Amino acid sequence: MPIQENYQSTVAVAETQSQEAVSAPQTSLTVTDIQAWLIKHLATSLEMSPEEIDIDVDFIDYGMNSVEVVNISGELEHFLGRRLDPMLVLDYSNIRELSEHLVADNEGSSTSTSALPADADQLLSKLDVLSDDEVDGLLNSMLSEHNVAHE
Repeated sequence: MPIQENYQSTVAVAETQSQEAVSAPQTSLTVTDIQAWLIKHLATSLEMSPEEIDIDVDFIDYGMNSVEVVNISGELEHFLGRRLDPMLVLDYSNIRELSEHLVADNEGSSTSTSALPADADQLLSKLDVLSDDEVDGLLNSMLSEHNVAHE
């Protein structure tokens, strides 16, 4: 399946969940709100029941590949209504750590939505010409650079 189609179907899940999410301003989201969204999102994506999702288990341990893990950041952007570092899920590798960080980080930032769908579509169309292995290699290279920068 081309990456753009995969991304669009993943975004559709995120948008559906976002519409079902809390209608209050995004600054009022709690750790529990974010954990609930992540649990529901992972359960849907992995075709599991929400009860099977443990907030202390790393995303990778659910069998997600690096592309799927990084996609979580993009989907969270829609839910939270603000930009996130795509590598955030690698720094905070489970639901508990990620949700706690997002709430703490949100207290010190504004909630502006600066996601540029046209730019995302352009990037995704370029990625569509690459094989899954090439995309995975590119992402792993980017992750390695990210890890080196944080050491």
